[in-house]
Formats: sequence, structure tokens, C-alpha cells
Amino acid sequence: MRHRMQWRYFAVLLIPLVMILSIAVALISITHNQGMAAMEDDWIYFINDAQDSAIYKMRLDGSEMQEVCSDRTACLTVSEGWIYYCKEDSDNNIYKVRT
Repeated sequence: MRHRMQWRYFAVLLIPLVMILSIAVALISITHNQGMAAMEDDWIYFINDAQDSAIYKMRLDGSEMQEVCSDRTACLTVSEGWIYYCKEDSDNNIYKVRT
């Protein structure tokens, strides 16, 4: 009976710990690319350093690569058909362009 009681206390402590670790892993995976790329639907949006840090997109299979915006970009994210980005030379302003 005593072992069952100890297991309950262990389970009560373990569940919040697992939740905290899951959130931490999710945050790490989101921020791992440092705002250099994002994905929505069948497209990957990314900052192309080889093209003066312009915003490009391409299909998940690597096809149809095309420039979306020629601004020198520091970071980006994509949401509901819009690309939100910061220019390298702006004062922390946020800009947006359609995907």
C-alpha cells in the first residue's frame, strides 16, 4: 500500500515536468532557425543570403524558387498569407508582404 502512495506522489510531480519539457522543446524548435525561414502550406519562405538577403519562396520539394521581396531582410515569419519581416537597415520596424 505504501508503494502505491509513493507512486501517486511521483506521478503528480512528473506530469507538470513533462508538460514543461514539451513546451521547452516546442519553443526551441520554433526559434531554432532564428527567423531565417518559415513554412506555410506547401511553401518554404526564407532569407536568401546569396541574393542580398532578399525573401524567397520555394515548394517543399525544392521546385519553383522565386523572389518574393527584394528588401534586405533580417528576420521573417509567415501567417495567414502574409510574410512579416524586419529590414536589416530599419529601426526595428515590421513590414509585411503577401505570400
